Amino acid sequence: MGAGPELKLLQEFAKQNEIPVIFEGARTNTEIRLMLERADVFALASFAEGLPVALMEAMAMEVPCVSTFIAGIPELIRDSLDGLLVPASSAEAMASALQRLLDDPLFRRKLGSAGSKRVREHYNLPQNVSFLASMFRDLVGESR
Repeated sequence: MGAGPELKLLQEFAKQNEIPVIFEGARTNTEIRLMLERADVFALASFAEGLPVALMEAMAMEVPCVSTFIAGIPELIRDSLDGLLVPASSAEAMASALQRLLDDPLFRRKLGSAGSKRVREHYNLPQNVSFLASMFRDLVGESR
């Protein structure tokens, strides 16, 4: 949650390289929502994820997202359609994708809107629970 064993090392690296980053640490749901309301972009640079809820939350709030081509993330974000995807091992590609979004407000809005639509249509919990329950009902009915 932003306060792991590498925190001091990362803070020092950011300082030495004049990278304007704030290490927030753990936050409440309300604090996260407020932060996302103020965000221009959301980046998740990861080597190992399933289907990150943090990305879905940002996308649902129309914050354009940049993440990596790993695990379930490409299932959630379709590159250049509802977010941007970069190789997990490329800091340069991540920086370039972030710069692209910062330089192009219309593209940011397009991705933000498309990302929100994707999450609402494909990752809607009540809708998906209802669909799954229907499938179980059908399967139980067939097995009798």
